[in-house]
Amino acid sequence: VYPNPFSGQVTLHYSLRESEDMLIRLLDANGRAVQDLMQEKLPAGTYSLELDGKSLIPGLYLCEIRVDGKTMTIPLIKAD
Repeated sequence: VYPNPFSGQVTLHYSLRESEDMLIRLLDANGRAVQDLMQEKLPAGTYSLELDGKSLIPGLYLCEIRVDGKTMTIPLIKAD
């Protein structure tokens, strides 16, 4: 994830070794869904996803990534 903290756009880079169903969701600090950023089956490869955070209020967010039955959470900090 770059940049982090962010004020405008933030870019998430990820790679898949094989075709997978994938969900990337933005959560607030309390774990409530703010926005689904991507939900689809992707072939193996390297990807990037841009999040326009200009409309988000400053604070802590969590980027939840679900793939292959596993969930990973990455903290994101929205600056002024």
